[in-house]
Order: sequence, then structure tokens, then C-alpha cells
Amino acid sequence: MNKIYSLLKSFAVSNWQKYSFKREWAAVIVLLIVLKLATSAASIFSGFYYLDNFFFSFTNSDTAAKVFAVVALILIEGLCALFLAKFFKFAIRLEFATAAMPLTCAALVFWISFIVSTNGIALYANQSEDLSKDINAKYNAAIESAKAQCAANVKQANDYIATLKANPQGWSGGKRCMLSDFQTQEVAKAFESIESYKRAFNETSKDIEKQRNLELSENNRATIDTADRYYKIVTIIMIVQVVCSGGLWFFWCKIAGQDAPDVDYKESVQDIYDKANSLIDNGLAACITAKFDVITDAFKTLNDDMKMKEIAAKSTAPRTAAATRRTGFAVPETPQTPPEIAPENVVKNAETETQINAVTVAVSDVQKGVQTSSVNAVCTCAECGKPLTESQMVRRARFCSPRCRVTNYNKTHADRKPIVIAESNLKD
Repeated sequence: MNKIYSLLKSFAVSNWQKYSFKREWAAVIVLLIVLKLATSAASIFSGFYYLDNFFFSFTNSDTAAKVFAVVALILIEGLCALFLAKFFKFAIRLEFATAAMPLTCAALVFWISFIVSTNGIALYANQSEDLSKDINAKYNAAIESAKAQCAANVKQANDYIATLKANPQGWSGGKRCMLSDFQTQEVAKAFESIESYKRAFNETSKDIEKQRNLELSENNRATIDTADRYYKIVTIIMIVQVVCSGGLWFFWCKIAGQDAPDVDYKESVQDIYDKANSLIDNGLAACITAKFDVITDAFKTLNDDMKMKEIAAKSTAPRTAAATRRTGFAVPETPQTPPEIAPENVVKNAETETQINAVTVAVSDVQKGVQTSSVNAVCTCAECGKPLTESQMVRRARFCSPRCRVTNYNKTHADRKPIVIAESNLKD
């Protein structure tokens, strides 16, 4: 009894004592791994029968069908495990956007595995009733027999044609070198026989395939009816697979956090850095965009205002008369040119008047302009009436002095601020 008491005591103490996470949950983790492997083995075992029949219908070889079935099952189960692992890895980290893609792929692979497993279980349960392999083998043999018969008939006809061609009955130049009419007709009949053999083989092949499909459909109907009864079993197996995968990744997360905290710390720091960097970049991009929009709006407003001012200026500007065309090197008019000394107001005489010559019109005008003197012109100041000097008339000035120009401006622009200039700057 003392030994029993000591065993109970040690058992109770060892179970009640706290351990590290991996030691505390080691038994549960091992059982989950065993259960996951068992469900995967059940899926592979059940799906093997379905894929074996599926690939046999294409390859017509037991060995090739079994190899393809095993490879396909390994790929399906491997993809299921990998996509589930990636999904739970990112889902536990709350990175749902990253986990969406493996979840979608896992759902697609699970759907394929579900179809394969349910039909495989049904075939396994109805091994005595499933005749798909026998049906395919029987009709494949019938097709091969018909093909061989057709090939033999064609070969016989070709041999007959070769014999006829090797023994011509027609003469030419004292030699048998051409087929007679009878031989030619026999060759034509042989070719027609070859075509009829081929058509008969095609018709026979179609009939055989039709009968094969009918028998396979009846056999598959029985298989599908049986598969409906195993949907719940396969569903439970797949749910167990998902739960085992999620539980294992939960334990991996806890063990990694306890035994390698520096990894979680580095990942947390990197996540914070990435999020801060993303926030800063987004904020800068938003600020730059906002400022650029403000500048663009400002330039657009200025452009619109300038266009409006130009339109207003054009609508209010007085229409000026078109300048008269002059001959020779005439001095262009300036804003200071008074109307009194305009070309049309200058007193003309016989010496200053341009003589029109049809041949030398430009030359005579220039020569007359050079020889003409402005002494006879009479021009006065627009403000005080004082006669202008010759140099002022040449410059087409309107005023005799700056004082008269300022005085006239202040009189004619009373609505504006008057110009005030010192007397010392108003010298003639």
C-alpha cells in the first residue's frame, strides 16, 4: 500500500505542478498530430479508389492509373495542409488581409478533396458492385478487336492491289507493262473495300463507346447513390482536419512566444516601424496633394481673372483710325505728336509737295523728303500757344516745355492725382 500511496502522491504532484507550455501541452500536441495524420490517411485511402478508376479510363493501364492516383492524392493533401497552415499562421496574427488568399485556396482544394473522398468511400463500400474497370476493359478489348480486324482487311486489300500491279496484263512495245481493264476494275474495287472497312470500323467504335457510356452511367449512378450516404463521414473528417490544424498552430504560437520571445519582439518592432512609415508616407502624400490642389486652383483663378480683364479691356478700348500709308522714310507717329503737326495739317507748297512719278515713285518721294525743309511749317504749343522750335517740330512735340506738358496733363486729368514737380526740374 505504501508503494501505491507514493505512486499516487508523485502522480498528483507531477500533474499539479506547473511546467513550461510545450511540456504542459506535449501530450495534446502529439495527439493532435496523430489525429491530423490519421484524417489525411483516411482521405488518401478513400480517394485512391475514385482516382484509380478515373485515371484508368484515360490510360487503360492499372499501373499508370495507380501511379497517377497516388501522385494526385499526395498533391491534394499537401496543398490542403500548406494552405491551412498559412491561413492559421496569419489569422492568429490578426493579418486577415494576408490570410484571405490561402483561405480561398484551401476552400478550393478542400472541395476537390471532398468530392474525391466521398466517391472513393462509395467505391470502396461497393467494391463488389463497382464494375467500371471491368466495363472499360471489356469495351477496350472490343475496340482493339475491331481495330485489328479492320487492319487485317485493309492489309489483305493492299496485298491484292500490290499483286495486281506486279502482274500487268496489258502490252506495250512487246512487253506487259500496263494493267488491263479487268485489273484496273479490281484495283478500284479493292480501294472501295478499304474505305468500307474503315467506315465499318468507325461505326463499330461509335456503337461500342455508346454501350460503354450507358453501362458506366448505370454503374456510376449506383456509386453516387452510395456516396450520398458518406457525405457526413467525409465532412466530419475534414472538420477534424481543420480543427487539428488550427489547434496545432495555436500551440506553435504559444511555444514560440515562450521559448523565443526575441522573435516576437523583433516582429512587433518591425510591424510598428512599417505601420509608422506607411502612415507618414500617406500623410505626406495627402499634404502634397492638398497643397498642389490649392496652387492649381490659385493659378486657375488668376488665369480666369486675366482673361476677364483682357476681355473687358478689349470691349472698352477706343477704336483708333488706321494709320495712313506714307511713302519714303517717314518718321512714325508717337503719343506726343500733336494734331497740329500731323502730316495732313502741315502747310504744303510746291517745293515740299511730292511729285508722283510712275517709274520712280519711291525714289522721288525719298529725295523730295530729304530736300524738303520744315522751316515753312507753323506749329504752336498746345498749352500756351508759343511757336515750337524746328527741333521740336522734327520730334513732333506738342508742348514747348516740360512745364506746359505737366500743366496740360493736370488740366485734362482732373480726376487723377495731379503731378507736382519742382521748379528746378521744369527748365526749358
